[in-house]
Amino acid sequence: MERNVKSRSFLDLNKIEVTRERIVISDTNHSIRIVAVSDLHLPCFYSLSVDFVSVINEEEADIFIVAGDSIDKKGNENYISMLQPVRANLVKYAALGNWEYRAK
Repeated sequence: MERNVKSRSFLDLNKIEVTRERIVISDTNHSIRIVAVSDLHLPCFYSLSVDFVSVINEEEADIFIVAGDSIDKKGNENYISMLQPVRANLVKYAALGNWEYRAK
């Protein structure tokens, strides 16, 4: 298994870490690139949305996954639109996290 870690810091309190994992499955020559993000707790990260989307798009994902905790409270759902420009060759998925379920 190969592992490369690359980090980009835009502000002291906001850090994007890109971790790449290569998983080899024997008897296949197919590859798929999956990009997953979680715990955005928007709008905390919204000011960096253009840079964030650029970092995601540089990965040239086949599948893009938002794995929960995208917002921090009810009424912030519109901030999810920052992810609209994210590109994925096959599909985009999103799942709710505990913060969305508890949003009041």
